[in-house]
Amino acid sequence: MHRVVFGAGTPAKTPPDVLSCFTAKKCVLLGDEDDPNFGFKAWRYSEGDTLPFDSDSVSFIFSEHFLEHLTVEEVAPFIVECSRILAPGGVIRSVVPDADLRKDIPPEPAGYPGHKSRWTVFLLADVLKAAGLVPVLLKYWDNDGQRHDQFQAIEEAYTGLSVTDTDMVFSAAYLKRPNSLIVDGLSPGKA
Repeated sequence: MHRVVFGAGTPAKTPPDVLSCFTAKKCVLLGDEDDPNFGFKAWRYSEGDTLPFDSDSVSFIFSEHFLEHLTVEEVAPFIVECSRILAPGGVIRSVVPDADLRKDIPPEPAGYPGHKSRWTVFLLADVLKAAGLVPVLLKYWDNDGQRHDQFQAIEEAYTGLSVTDTDMVFSAAYLKRPNSLIVDGLSPGKA
């Protein structure tokens, strides 16, 4: 079973058995060209390309501060493809700047360089649901500016749900930016 990281910038503090893909290292994921230097093939979602993993072969996907570098129209097919490669009980953990963040940290300025989308807990949960995943809300600010943090009781957030990779799901040690919007998408299994 694979573990995969998609990110922008420098690699996250993930265990060594996690396959990483970072845009700043020219890992071409959504671009137009192949990158032989890193062994990655461009993923052309608009042409129906698939990610280079078998269906149901990934137990955990970690995406930290990556999705905001794509448009919502680009993220939607990416999440659908992540859903395809996730095994039943697999999880995608999405970490992005929170557009509703009001109290703890000033929000990012409008037009933040390189960001093509802004995410609220509701938009991210809707995109995950549309891809057939079960959203698990872990850290977010609501419309009233109230902070919600389930990481203190993460196992409770998963009560009644079957998870295959508990080492990654029940840990936050590898997060580089823990004061962000964090929503998991759980693969409930294939129909």
